[in-house]
Amino acid sequence: MECIAHFDADAFFASVEQAADGRLRRRPVAVGGQRGVVCSASYEARAYGVHGAMPTRRALQLCPELVILRGQFDLYEQFSDHLFELCDALTPHVERTSIDEGYLDFRGRAGGLQGAVQTLRSLDTEVRDSLKITLSCGLSARKRIAEIAAKAHKPRGFTVVPHGNEAAFLAPLQLGYLPGLGRVSCQRLNGIG
Repeated sequence: MECIAHFDADAFFASVEQAADGRLRRRPVAVGGQRGVVCSASYEARAYGVHGAMPTRRALQLCPELVILRGQFDLYEQFSDHLFELCDALTPHVERTSIDEGYLDFRGRAGGLQGAVQTLRSLDTEVRDSLKITLSCGLSARKRIAEIAAKAHKPRGFTVVPHGNEAAFLAPLQLGYLPGLGRVSCQRLNGIG
């Protein structure tokens, strides 16, 4: 049986900043420019309604105690490299899709679905222990379902969709969970039922 995992680091840039500077932990943090837009917001900031692509000025109105950081892209690359080194140690079939997310292909490995679940849980624990950031993970027989599963329960989600249960998993989700559909497309599709 095919077993493919998708992992996505939670609020990656902001989480790396919090991991690198303990004074920022549990504080609302945003990476972006003082006069620009928010690139990444910690979950503490998201609780105030702050999100990526939001003008920084608006973010500060919503959360006056927001810590805004310019971003340390060399540091993010270091964390990303370490994350993918951990993945490479688990399987030779790693597909990097961005700086903080990718796929792990467990097909053909002993242990089937349960073995893949244990391996993915060990990755999650290792990332939390060594990098001090969290992942959301999805596991399924298909890449697209695994990706949707990882994003469906952020942050720190761990969702397994066994083969044959894909339709039941997808049915209650809003269209916005489908990769590639933006707000306008979702509105149009919802408008036509």
